[in-house]
Amino acid sequence: MSRGDENQPKHAPPGEDCKIVVYEQDSHRDVSRGNGKGFTGGTPGVHWQSHHIVCVSSLGSRIAKDAPTKRKLEKSLYITDWNINKAPNMIGLPQRCQFRLSYGEAEAGVTSWRAVTPKNRPSHNNDHNTTDGYTDEVTKHLQANIWDKFDADKGDHKADAVWLKDQLEAASKHFEDLLMERGKRDPGTVKAWKERFSRQPGWEDPFSMADVPTERSPGKAIGDLTNIFQRLPL
Repeated sequence: MSRGDENQPKHAPPGEDCKIVVYEQDSHRDVSRGNGKGFTGGTPGVHWQSHHIVCVSSLGSRIAKDAPTKRKLEKSLYITDWNINKAPNMIGLPQRCQFRLSYGEAEAGVTSWRAVTPKNRPSHNNDHNTTDGYTDEVTKHLQANIWDKFDADKGDHKADAVWLKDQLEAASKHFEDLLMERGKRDPGTVKAWKERFSRQPGWEDPFSMADVPTERSPGKAIGDLTNIFQRLPL
């Protein structure tokens, strides 16, 4: 096991095998490549990263309303046929360095803006784990829509396991849709980059995974730096 192995449910129903996987497995990168909605260009880990749409830490943050509910929830999770590293929960997202590389080349005329990639996908290291960022949003969504709604009174672990699987898959779909929408926020990543020095604040919006993006400085335009050097005494 690796990151998140402590998230596994501990209360096993008698005679049942554990079906759920809520920790990170090595297979996640290949699964991310298989999701054509994402970006998987360049060197893995450097230019793009696998993204668990429903996050590992968000699964580990589940809270039941009381001790009896927790026991029943954990028993049902134990036999829930769902793997955090498999479709529909994986997608590849670009890193900031990939945007700087490919968009910088386009600015320098190495490639056309029409061909530049990635396009309209948020950056995996923009507002992922910030306060009130993407991970916090997923954690709150799971709490409100799954853990708080888990009906401990039914007492049917197999039926509960089916319900939990459906809810987890729905959460994956929900947040994948949100990520795709956020990457297209006005004016989209390509135009936002081209206009980053004049479109402030707000140029960073399509690059952010969060509902409310953190304001970011675009740095200095080459023309501004040239003017600074021209004013320096020789």
